[in-house]
Amino acid sequence: VGDLVEAGERLRAGEIGAPLHYAVSFCAPVEVRGRWPSNPTLSGGGVLMDNGPHAFDVLSHVLDAPIDDLWAVFGEPQLAPPVEDTAQVLFRTESGTTGRIELSWIYFTKDLDYLVVQGEEGTIRVGWTGGHIRATMHRVIGRNQQRHSIPFFYEPSVDTVIAPLPIADCDPFEPVTYGDHLWEATTKFVEQKGIAHLRQPRGVDGGQHLLAGITASTVQPE
Repeated sequence: VGDLVEAGERLRAGEIGAPLHYAVSFCAPVEVRGRWPSNPTLSGGGVLMDNGPHAFDVLSHVLDAPIDDLWAVFGEPQLAPPVEDTAQVLFRTESGTTGRIELSWIYFTKDLDYLVVQGEEGTIRVGWTGGHIRATMHRVIGRNQQRHSIPFFYEPSVDTVIAPLPIADCDPFEPVTYGDHLWEATTKFVEQKGIAHLRQPRGVDGGQHLLAGITASTVQPE
């Protein structure tokens, strides 16, 4: 909640200019078959009923105006018909700012930020993090001159073991090597489906351990 409060404060302070678009994503494979979320009598609906309220709660911290128009579309149920397991919600606020909410129990997105606010002069991102490690604040301002950007990417080696830090408010997870995690994650993307069997999990034995907390990121690019 602290990250969301800070995002709203920075937005209202004008750090990224006027907001142009909001995006919220709650997407991760969840096995709901045989559980109460798949029973419409108990749940009242599927992923929209389950995760939709949380998405709107996130938006309540940053919206520039009340929502005026809203549309929702659902994917063909795959996990547990008749409840929906994938939904897209499009909305527009009274000030004309647009937004999108993406919800799914089937897939996850590549971007680990669950809230993105695009502004006229920058972007605010909030991730599944817990507020313990902060992203570097940075800004690039155009001066009508040509410029070159050189990105630098840093990742652990494939045999590095990722394990949770003892953080009170964050749920622990089972240690995993970075290579196993990366392969499992990327082979779920549409463009790489069907190749997961080409590499078997190697486990954490003998790997180089790296403690990893669930980190917070509020980033302001351009």
